[in-house]
Amino acid sequence: MNHKRIHLRVPVIGEASLSCGDGVVIQTRTRDISAGGLRITDPTFFPERDMEYEVEVCTSRRGRLRFKGLPVYQLRDGIGMKILNIDSTNLRTIYHLVNDFLATEEFITHIVYYNILGDWFLDDDGKVLDVSFEEQ
Repeated sequence: MNHKRIHLRVPVIGEASLSCGDGVVIQTRTRDISAGGLRITDPTFFPERDMEYEVEVCTSRRGRLRFKGLPVYQLRDGIGMKILNIDSTNLRTIYHLVNDFLATEEFITHIVYYNILGDWFLDDDGKVLDVSFEEQ
C-alpha cells in the first residue's frame, strides 16, 4: 500500500455501527481515527468497497460521531474507511479527539512507533525533504 496521510490519526477505541440503504446494520469497533477517516476492527462482515455507509462511532471522551464513509482498504487487523461527508460539528469533535491525544505522554511513543515525523517530511515521490528553520 503506497499512500500518504495528510491527517494525524490517533487511537480511539469505541463502538461503531455501519449501515447502508438495505437496512442492515453492522456492529464493530474503532481502532483509530483522523479527520480523513477511521479504521475499524472485529468486523462481522467485509464491506463492499464501492458502497457508501452511514457511520456512527460512540467514544467515551467526546460522545457520538456521525458521517458517511467508504471502505478503502482491508488488512488482517482492520478495515480503513475514508470520510466522504461530515458536518462541521462532527469534524470538530474529531479534531478535539486528536487534540486530547496530543496532550498525553502516549503521544510521544506514538510518534516514534509510527514514524510520524518521517512521513510528514517526504515529497510526492517519497524523497526526504530538507527542512530548516531560519530566524528572521
